[in-house]
Amino acid sequence: MRATQKRRAGTRAQRGQTFLILVLLIVVGAGALIYNLVSSGRVAIERDRQTHAALAQAKDALIGYAAGLKYSGTERPGNLPCPDVDGIGSQGSSCNEDKIRIGRLPWKTLGLPDLRDGYGEPLWYAVSDNFKKSTATGILNTDTPGNLTVSGSPPAANVIAILFSPGPVVGSQDRNPNTTSTCTTTGTPKANHLCPTNYLEGGNENADTTFVTGPTTTTFNDKLLLITSDNFFPA
Repeated sequence: MRATQKRRAGTRAQRGQTFLILVLLIVVGAGALIYNLVSSGRVAIERDRQTHAALAQAKDALIGYAAGLKYSGTERPGNLPCPDVDGIGSQGSSCNEDKIRIGRLPWKTLGLPDLRDGYGEPLWYAVSDNFKKSTATGILNTDTPGNLTVSGSPPAANVIAILFSPGPVVGSQDRNPNTTSTCTTTGTPKANHLCPTNYLEGGNENADTTFVTGPTTTTFNDKLLLITSDNFFPA
């Protein structure tokens, strides 16, 4: 009788210990899950902060550059630099075609550090034909429209310039600087890290005058910051 009672007491004790261990494992697992979620959220917030700060700094620099120009043989107030199509940080010598009016931000020309988004990727930049510095004609004023259009939410028309944060790789994008492919937009061989199709998507990579904005998905993660007449001409 006593032996049976002892066995029952031992079984209850073992069950109690097993239950405590299970509770402990559940608490530890839940704690680890919450920590990972919080950590991931903090990383995402920090990446967004870096991205927005880089885009805002680039926008201010472009507007300041345009406002600081004086009339000369090739310059006029309001001109914006051509994009960097060679990956050297300086503006291209000419951007008289749509396919070379989009490229990397010419950070050296603007007197900036090599700005990067929250994923460490270089900023990209598109400029309107009638505001580009190369082969500039006529006088720029508040009646001069930009010729870039953005669809999506929110849409915009008469955009003067656009800054892009490309974010991480989407799909089959290849940003290897040591490989060269034919850009589908320009038809000319370029190192992969200079080809817009390896950074932008959703139609932003097409090297034309129409762009798109929208929420981040598995197939689209471009973040755009626009320069419009409202924030360009007052400067």
